[in-house]
Amino acid sequence: MRKLYLVPILHMSADMGSLAPALEETAKAELGQEVWEKHKGAVSGFWDCIGQFLDALDVKGFKIYQDGMVANGADGLRIIREGIS
Repeated sequence: MRKLYLVPILHMSADMGSLAPALEETAKAELGQEVWEKHKGAVSGFWDCIGQFLDALDVKGFKIYQDGMVANGADGLRIIREGIS
């Protein structure tokens, strides 16, 4: 039987590239330092849990689909490889 694992994407500052500093400052200004830090901790904890879950699976033969990928082929693969390194 096939299974589908759906993992919602919650972006971290590292995912934002050169936009990260401006987004950090805006978030701090809008939410306050304490709330922003709690949010970042929650997102980090989310990814830690997802990582632990996936580490426990036998992923041989898995296919990964990312909704919203802006490129396919060689460009899409390059984006994915850059994201996991």
